[in-house]
Amino acid sequence: TVKINNKIIKVLFWDSVGYEEGKQLFGGWIKGNCDAYLISYDAFNRNSFNNGIKIYEELKFMSKKPIIILVRNKYDLEISKESKINDFVSDEETLEFADKNNIKFAHVSSIDKYENGIKELLTLVLNQILKEETKFNSNFK
Repeated sequence: TVKINNKIIKVLFWDSVGYEEGKQLFGGWIKGNCDAYLISYDAFNRNSFNNGIKIYEELKFMSKKPIIILVRNKYDLEISKESKINDFVSDEETLEFADKNNIKFAHVSSIDKYENGIKELLTLVLNQILKEETKFNSNFK
């Protein structure tokens, strides 16, 4: 439970797609019952980016329009981008996909020496949910 903009919000997070059991949950209960989806991918793993695109394709046709945020992880690793050039997903490619599909984009890191962005990401998600809730409720006054 968190307080944001003087509202108390109960937040549940599900990490569902990384496991076979999670894929079953995603296809059934979770898909269509969430206010926001974070599609995370590894900046040095093109397959994870392509899998994120597949997930987005499933989500975009739902009748309830959820908030979708594309989240790039591991961008700040000490791996040379040149050594992983075939698997590296560029800034341009990521931003083009996010812009084309009108979704938000964020970076996160689990390395302490970098600003990790996780708190900012969660704040972005919660603010987007509140914004949508306010817009929805104003239509019924």
